[in-house]
Amino acid sequence: MASAFIVPRATKSGKRFHARWQRGYHEPQIHLGSFKTRRAAETRCDWARNEWAAGRVPDRKTILLAAEQARTVRDVVDEYIASRVDARDSSRLVYRQRLQHAIDRFGDLDPNRVTPKMVRDWTLTMRGAPRSVRSRVSAFRQLLDYVGVNPNPTRDATIKMPRHERSDPPLPGRAQIETILEEVAAHHRAPIWLMVTTGMRVSEVVALTWGDIDQTQGRLRVADSKTRAGRRWVSVDDMPLILRPRGMHASRRVFGQTADAIRSAISRVCTKHGWPSFSPHKYRHLHASRLMHDRDLSPAEVAARIGHSNVATTLGTYVQLVPPD
Repeated sequence: MASAFIVPRATKSGKRFHARWQRGYHEPQIHLGSFKTRRAAETRCDWARNEWAAGRVPDRKTILLAAEQARTVRDVVDEYIASRVDARDSSRLVYRQRLQHAIDRFGDLDPNRVTPKMVRDWTLTMRGAPRSVRSRVSAFRQLLDYVGVNPNPTRDATIKMPRHERSDPPLPGRAQIETILEEVAAHHRAPIWLMVTTGMRVSEVVALTWGDIDQTQGRLRVADSKTRAGRRWVSVDDMPLILRPRGMHASRRVFGQTADAIRSAISRVCTKHGWPSFSPHKYRHLHASRLMHDRDLSPAEVAARIGHSNVATTLGTYVQLVPPD
């Protein structure tokens, strides 16, 4: 009768437990592995019994082959990023940056072997602002969901995220904006000026191509936006003459810098003067507020100009008290 059993062995390094399989009393024993603990050896014996119950002869090569074919966290990151066809290239880059922290910690592990305790220890030792910690864990959670890990260890109730105290700095005043435009590098002035005067997102500004500029009508086309409502034409008051260099293709971008470079340039000026670090999105809030307070536009008109599909978002989040000039 077939059976799986454990044979203890004393070695120089300590006691070992050998898992064995024997198809019949007169059949040779098959070695299934050597383990430090009886529990591990018993797990291997249980596997052998299940194989035999399924009509298969237990073979250690099957385990070794499965181990070779097992995917690690590092292996599935590229596959997951490629699957995010719903996201823009810039968003996929952000996902990869956030997942790098998970790769550094769990890269060589099978995703199914990640435990809540591992995730909990990771969050406790992770450096960075609370918001950064939360975003990295969230990205790892989505990766494990993609792989099909169930239950997902990042959703365990014992894992707590660091508290993030949100502060809402005031809108920049006209004098502060003028100072920022004067003190940033010359190549940053036009993008910042566009954000202030049009309410465009910084990602929309840096994505502008020469084909998006309609100089005769004094307007810009926002073709690369994160929402459908965001894809729109924006009129520009007192639009300066922007000439396309000779031979420049319409698909080439107008501005060569990245959104992060613009954020850093603004932050340096704010730090120098002891102001709150105005994010580029604050100029979008300022523009929406001025449209409603100074130009007396309706909420629907303001929402259409800045690319909102929901007027409630414009009123509840964007429109604030405009600082005195």
